[in-house]
Amino acid sequence: MLLPRHGKCWMLTSMAPADVKDQRSELYLFSGPSTLGTGWTPCAVNPVRVDPAGG
Repeated sequence: MLLPRHGKCWMLTSMAPADVKDQRSELYLFSGPSTLGTGWTPCAVNPVRVDPAGG
């Protein structure tokens, strides 16, 4: 999910190692200058949520 807010673009995504069956248990936050291109910076407290029911 991409969210433009306060001059930055925020990306929420789930990630897991390839050998993990539950691909939705950890939620990560990244910020970047725009929705296009590179330069995404991970949030210092990633993963921001660890919960198989809602990550």
